Amino acid sequence: MSTASIHSIHAGAPYTLGESTAAMVAFSLVLYRLDDVTVLTQSATITYRRPARGSLQAEGSISDDTRNNILSALAAGQRATCDVPVTITDEDGRDLTLHGD
Repeated sequence: MSTASIHSIHAGAPYTLGESTAAMVAFSLVLYRLDDVTVLTQSATITYRRPARGSLQAEGSISDDTRNNILSALAAGQRATCDVPVTITDEDGRDLTLHGD
């Protein structure tokens, strides 16, 4: 029998945290229309900068322009999509992910 310990959190945990955070940002835009709007994740990617250790926190946001475009499209009966950038930090406040430009 052998055991190994890498002293970090499995990569799936921050991925799930990031995807869930992005979904909550999207849901927050349409809370008043949950009866006729469905929020779906089309894709999610993450690039890790360092191993995740300890407690994690995620923060996602969209710009006011993106928000307004989404709400305008929905008001016109159209489909809307957006990217939701998410930052994941560890308990020391260090960013765990790389962000594309």
